[in-house]
Amino acid sequence: MKDKKSNFIFNNNLILFKFKSMQKIILTLKLSTLITLLIFVLPVSCKKGENIDPDDPGYVILLDKTSVTPGDLVTVTTAVTLDKPSWDIMIGDKKVLLSKVDDKTAVFVVPYIPAGEISLDFKILGIDEKPTLTITPYAPIANPDQVKDDYLTKLDEAIKDVSNAEDAYTLNVFKETFMQKYAALTTAEKQELAFSLEKIKFDLSALGDKAYLGKNGNNLSTQGVFDIPTAINSDQEYRAGVIAYVAMAIKSYSVLIVSANFCASPTGVTQVLGVAGLGASFYIFKKAVAYKRILLTYSGQNKKVLDLITLYVGSVNSTKTVEALAVQNSEIVFKTNQQRSFKVSSAYQGVSIADQTSSNEFFKNIVLVTNRATSAYNTVVNIVNSIKSWFSSDPKMIPVDNGIPTTSVEEVRNSPANLITIENISDPNIKLKTAAIGDVLKITAQSDVIKDKKAFTFDIVYNYPEIKVTNRKKISATYEPADGIGWYVGEYKLAVSSSTYSVSAHLGKTGPVYIFVYSYNGGSPGSFNAVIYMKSIMPDIPSVVSKIGFYDTIHQPNNVWRQNGGTGWDLVQNSTYMKLFRMGSCDLTPNEKITSIRQLEYDEWPGELLNITGVPQYGYYLDFNLPYQGKTTPTTLTATEQKAIDDIVAGRSTYVTL
Repeated sequence: MKDKKSNFIFNNNLILFKFKSMQKIILTLKLSTLITLLIFVLPVSCKKGENIDPDDPGYVILLDKTSVTPGDLVTVTTAVTLDKPSWDIMIGDKKVLLSKVDDKTAVFVVPYIPAGEISLDFKILGIDEKPTLTITPYAPIANPDQVKDDYLTKLDEAIKDVSNAEDAYTLNVFKETFMQKYAALTTAEKQELAFSLEKIKFDLSALGDKAYLGKNGNNLSTQGVFDIPTAINSDQEYRAGVIAYVAMAIKSYSVLIVSANFCASPTGVTQVLGVAGLGASFYIFKKAVAYKRILLTYSGQNKKVLDLITLYVGSVNSTKTVEALAVQNSEIVFKTNQQRSFKVSSAYQGVSIADQTSSNEFFKNIVLVTNRATSAYNTVVNIVNSIKSWFSSDPKMIPVDNGIPTTSVEEVRNSPANLITIENISDPNIKLKTAAIGDVLKITAQSDVIKDKKAFTFDIVYNYPEIKVTNRKKISATYEPADGIGWYVGEYKLAVSSSTYSVSAHLGKTGPVYIFVYSYNGGSPGSFNAVIYMKSIMPDIPSVVSKIGFYDTIHQPNNVWRQNGGTGWDLVQNSTYMKLFRMGSCDLTPNEKITSIRQLEYDEWPGELLNITGVPQYGYYLDFNLPYQGKTTPTTLTATEQKAIDDIVAGRSTYVTL
């Protein structure tokens, strides 16, 4: 189909760009772009004349690079179906082997020729276009033997790193063959070989930060040898692993094929380069296979969000382990500004053969790339076995299958919380904020409008756009406004203090505490006005009723009680004390509880009960725990106690001792 206005020609999955003012149609891609093309674009075979503009002189040729130096591997992608394993093409005055990778892709190695521009002739493929290849200026390699030694060092590391003796044996055969054939080369041939040899890689360092690989903090090691993870622990690790595996598979099978064809070539330099390439690509292929096995143990495709499950205690320390009591399908109640913790339970499935027809390109591509890599490897096995007498020993390469299971593995597990969002809140007056820690999704509700209990719904959405998966589940919940007003009644417990006056006989004893929160002042920060009544359990310390304040959720008292010169108990500030009975720093969770926080960041304001005037002397920290009791006055208060509290609320006093 031709779009006359845009001068673009569309042919199935290929887009052919036609510019009438240009004589050449050449598109160049960076390597990363080419990998993306190989991964996500599946070209449809076409022959000359099919759906092509009659005015178009030929077909588009994609070169992954057009500025090169000797030894560079150049990938050619074309609309022509490649129907032979290899061809001889001329690059400058050198005959070069063009090796087929798949039906649309072939590769060649830039020969040792002078710098300058040359035209590539692909008529042997039925292509009229002659793209330009620029050989950029380069310096001769002064010490080819050093390049050879560096290559052998990397090969030795690879031999040590493979997981079984059979693979180590094959790599050793490649090494011995390389050394024998290299020794027979002339000095000029060794120099020519060195350009390619120094560019042979045993790693994919560009993917090191994505692949969770390596011996040095999940990065590639200095020798280029990398570790395969023993397990995949999250959806994000799975995606990174798939990216790394696909890149390794594509790189390995491309270089495997061209290397095997080079070994079958009649020229010495090309043959030695071929066996060197076999060493690196065989190693990477085997590492890719090992990585694939790990990936296949993880069910990486979220198929359905099942439920939002409440966490009541504990925490999560990984995306697969929950150290908490989880109650499924319990009523979900949100109170104002009270953060609640959940996990999101989802059904997952692993990759299977059926994914080769999946509508999800990410998972489909795992199978397709695996099939291509397996087919390419088995082709290389046939080539190597047909010339195995050329090697120092039989490499003993055997065919492999793709290893993809016919039936997918399914499991139910927690989804990573940072892939979960909340959408479609049924009441726009209710705002939900989220925070993610591992598998824990923390949700906080707030509303400035709703004053009474309100039922509402919202969607929890698993959204991972990088792998094109989105699933959602509608959740029913209730919002309960929490104004903080009311009674918090509980106890304090005597605990060991930092002083030298703790008496073990009293440790653990408790005394009753009443806190009445009676109003809230807005502002930033806002504050609650309250009265505390602490009943003393020591005969020489009076019970205390005092006005206190909570700023947002933290109470930081600057008042102390002490006996002062026989005048009785009084409220003083910033003065040395001999006797002390104070609340200390506490957390107010509105309509839920008040608890001490002295063991966290506010140690400078601990609750204390202390007397250093008599014998025996004593000093204790106080730990408070006061659950919310509602707005009704507790019946356990006496009339005198209630009056003391009422007087402070009314402003008639600021403290009373009882």
